[in-house]
Amino acid sequence: MTYEYYMGDPEIRRRSWQMRRANRTLHAEPNVAHHAVTALERSGVPVRVITQNVDGLHQLAGMPDRKVLELHGTARTVMCTACGARAPDDGRAGPRRGGRERSAVPGVRRHPQVRDGDVR
Repeated sequence: MTYEYYMGDPEIRRRSWQMRRANRTLHAEPNVAHHAVTALERSGVPVRVITQNVDGLHQLAGMPDRKVLELHGTARTVMCTACGARAPDDGRAGPRRGGRERSAVPGVRRHPQVRDGDVR
């Protein structure tokens, strides 16, 4: 799905946010591997994590944000499409139960992830 298609159809955005809220991946917890990498970093070993995952589990395990490069962005924050402001995804972003989108600014909120069609 392209960005233009997503932005042009409120129903697609509503269904997209419903699917995200139901996605069990967003409720995942770091495993021993995530904690092991964090332990290495804390012991003084120079560590950088480059990941295609969007789950933010390295940061949840204690890895500093500055040491994690998320190639496809993250599903743990939302970004306003009007001003670019980012905030933790507290579950209130996206459409309300009545279907209208929530936002303190005029833009639609989306997860800052790279998708097919985003890179030109």
